[in-house]
Amino acid sequence: MERAPACPHLFPADTVAARPADHPAAADDDEQDEDVRRGQKLGLAVAAAALGMAGTAPAMTVDAQPRHDHRAGPLHPRVTTTIFWVGERADADNGGIPNLASAWDDDWRRHFGGLDDPGHRAGYRPAAFAPRENAFYVALPYNDYDSRGRRKRDAAKRCPHGCKNRWVRVVHGPKVAYAQWEDVGPFGEDDVAYVFGTHRPRSRINRHAGLDVSPAMRDYLGLDDIDTTAWQFVSPAAVPRGPWKATVTTRPISWR
Repeated sequence: MERAPACPHLFPADTVAARPADHPAAADDDEQDEDVRRGQKLGLAVAAAALGMAGTAPAMTVDAQPRHDHRAGPLHPRVTTTIFWVGERADADNGGIPNLASAWDDDWRRHFGGLDDPGHRAGYRPAAFAPRENAFYVALPYNDYDSRGRRKRDAAKRCPHGCKNRWVRVVHGPKVAYAQWEDVGPFGEDDVAYVFGTHRPRSRINRHAGLDVSPAMRDYLGLDDIDTTAWQFVSPAAVPRGPWKATVTTRPISWR
């Protein structure tokens, strides 16, 4: 994906590297299942709202939000969604853009732990290793840094704490999953009107693709290589327990 050059002084001092989340004890299993069920019920409400949007404006603020989720962004329904992965080599399918690095991490593959192989899985993670960062990740077509490594003038308004690691909710049919924003794409890096507004994606490639999701997201939601989802930003407090919290990415911008 498109990325800004190295700028090592842009590291927030209060962030740390990715950490494994605490493993819940067996007694917590019922609570975890209930959290996921609540998330799935919310996903159904989000999906219903999205399906009801036919013939109207392309995005909306969802009413069916948890009370604490006051920072949820507008719902983006019917978004063409494609698959990408850490360590992906450049080829015709991804527009010649490799994913050895991300827009915000020059050593993304190394920090993640290796190739997030979409064809060899062990549950929701790559079969070859346990990732050191979240296997549930997405890319959206906006970068809060310009090509010279400077934060864009309006970025603080769009992402007060930075875009990297921000949580999103993604819905496909009756299923809902959560992921962290870890790269820029599928195509473009300044589509403000779509990412933060109510417009459709600006790119015309792959049926106006507006969201890239990881293999873990693909498997959890049951997506095809090119599919349709609905998504929105959510606050960390609105993210229920689930496989997306097995390892939470907290690594800041990491440029050489």
